[in-house]
Amino acid sequence: MKFPVFQTTLEALEYCWRERQLLLRYAGLPFVLSLLVPFAGLAFDTEHGKSPFNIELFAIIAVQLLIFLPLSVTWYRIVVLGEGEAQNRGVFTFGQREWRFLLWQILLGVAVGLFGGIAAIIIAVIYYGLTALGYETAASISAVILTLVALPSVFLLMTRLSLVFVLAALDQPVKFKTSWQMTVGLSWRLFAALILVTLVGAACGLLFRLVGFILGVPTAMIADSPLPKILPYVYLVGQSAGGLITLVGGATLFGFVYKMLAAHMPRPDARIIENDPALG
Repeated sequence: MKFPVFQTTLEALEYCWRERQLLLRYAGLPFVLSLLVPFAGLAFDTEHGKSPFNIELFAIIAVQLLIFLPLSVTWYRIVVLGEGEAQNRGVFTFGQREWRFLLWQILLGVAVGLFGGIAAIIIAVIYYGLTALGYETAASISAVILTLVALPSVFLLMTRLSLVFVLAALDQPVKFKTSWQMTVGLSWRLFAALILVTLVGAACGLLFRLVGFILGVPTAMIADSPLPKILPYVYLVGQSAGGLITLVGGATLFGFVYKMLAAHMPRPDARIIENDPALG
């Protein structure tokens, strides 16, 4: 199957821009809610000093995972099933479909974590084994080489298995095996496209931070507050905006890829199905 990386990535980002009003409708509330926890954490750090265990970081990740869950499911369905799907979805729908989607997010995280953990253990065993035998140079070289092999392998695995999110959002039977089989031959191209989307999201996040810095100067003067106290909040907004663009851009990319794959693979586990009102 043809999969031009730059063209597909550009089409995914153009789709997000073209549907910006629809995106704003579904992403506006989650975006605002997602800022409340980091803002609270930042205020706590400013008042009491940074927590040595960085507990708020885990709270932010957990809360944002739940907050953006309905958006993720909705956007996958809109991309694959069409804009008419928006008529069947509330702004913040949370039901059986979303819990199933969350389950597969957790399962994928566990699978990738296990793979990365096993790779890290193997690298550590080889490194300390060679060091114990007196081959310090060989140990260091082998550790670097194996790490350079392991890191992209972990990300490639995550990329190959991430099609389960589309399957879960569309109420289809979900298996890691299905995602793996559907993405055969697309590993590096899909990975490259995802990197491009991430870079665009990061660039937009930096742009938001720059604009925020420019606006933060007069704001600090008006509020009679030191600029360093305001900038962290501005930077959080920029960081969250960049993350949102990456999230939606990545979902659009995988939605496009799924539609292309489904068109070439008329199997029961790779078809585009109609909406089931019972699932919300």
